[in-house]
Amino acid sequence: MDATSRTRWFRPPILTSGQAEVIKWYFNIVMVVQHAWLAFMNEDLPVVLSFAAVMAHPLILFLLVHNRLHFGRDARRQLLWMWAIALLAQYPYVLAFGRSQLNAFVSYALALTVHWLWDSSQSRKRILVVFGPWLAGLSISTFADYSLFGYLLYFVLVWWFRTGSGWAFLATLLATWGAQAFLPFGLFAILAYPMLGWFSRIKVRVRRLPGRIFYALYPAHLFLFGLLK
Repeated sequence: MDATSRTRWFRPPILTSGQAEVIKWYFNIVMVVQHAWLAFMNEDLPVVLSFAAVMAHPLILFLLVHNRLHFGRDARRQLLWMWAIALLAQYPYVLAFGRSQLNAFVSYALALTVHWLWDSSQSRKRILVVFGPWLAGLSISTFADYSLFGYLLYFVLVWWFRTGSGWAFLATLLATWGAQAFLPFGLFAILAYPMLGWFSRIKVRVRRLPGRIFYALYPAHLFLFGLLK
C-alpha cells in the first residue's frame, strides 16, 4: 500500500451539490423534530432521535466548511446571512427552551467571521488581524450551544480540508466528541464522518433547497415553538 492509499481514509470526502442538499434536508428535519421534542416533552430524547441529533451538528459544520472551500460560496453573503439568522433566532431560542445561553448559529457566525477576516487580510498581517477576533469568538462561544468545542470544530475542519492529514482528522474527531460530550450518545457524533465517506459514493439528485429557506427555518421554527409554549 503506497502513501496515497494510506492517507486516503484521512481525507475529507467531497460531496456533489445533490449530496450537500441531502445533508441540509437531514439537518433541518432532525433539528425541527429534536427541538419540538425538547420544547414540548418532559422526557429524554428517544434513542433513535438521539443518534440522529448528535450527528446533525458536525454534519452542518462540515457542510459550511465544504461549501466555503470546495464550492467557493460567496463568503461575505454567507457571513451576513449567518449573522442575521443568529441574531433573529436568539429571542425565539430563549422563548422556546427557556435557556439563557446563545444559540448555535452565533458560534457559526463567529467562526465564519474569523475565516473571512483571515482570507481578506494580507498574509503578513493575518495573525495580528485575526488573533483578537478569534480569541473573542472563543470566549463568547463558551456561552453558546455546543460551547467552545462547537466553535473550534469549524477551524479544525478547515485544517482537515486544507491538509487532509491524519492529525487533522484526529483533531476533528476529538473536537466533534468534545462538542457533544455533555449529551447522551455524544461519542457517536464521530460516526458522521464515516457516514459522509460512504454517502459521498452514492449518486443522488435532490431538488435544491433555496438558501433563504434553509437559513430562515431556524428562527422561524423556534419562534413558532416559543409561541405554542
